[in-house]
Amino acid sequence: MSDPRYVPRDFLIEPRDFGRRPLPAWREIGDDWSLEQRAQLDASRSQHQISYGVRELYMQKPRITKITDLAVEVEIEYNRLQKMLGGLIIMQMVDLARLRLLVGPRLDYWMMRGESAEYIRAMERELQRKRERLAQEQRQAEHRAAP
Repeated sequence: MSDPRYVPRDFLIEPRDFGRRPLPAWREIGDDWSLEQRAQLDASRSQHQISYGVRELYMQKPRITKITDLAVEVEIEYNRLQKMLGGLIIMQMVDLARLRLLVGPRLDYWMMRGESAEYIRAMERELQRKRERLAQEQRQAEHRAAP
């Protein structure tokens, strides 16, 4: 289990937004912040983006609609996964690796930052919607063609 030196979601103005909103409001870095605090904020931002990306990419799929389903897929205890995606505990590198193995390289887009990263993620979301529409149209066509 992670060393509870900090709680990632505590760096948000609204902690419940962790992993749930694409662009949450973060606390401002103070002049008196140490390098450790700045690093924790940066790590929290990364964990938020990864958590949001997992929810965007895989919690929308029909076969993985609940965190319990995702926990089974990535072989992480449900309570740990729920707390990790919600920013209550620190994500470890092995957790990231498990999520990346399930999600694939598309999760890399969610680890990027800045305006160009938002643009790439928007393109990714649109591509996902197009794939889902195409799959639905194909299922409907197969259903109509069935005797």
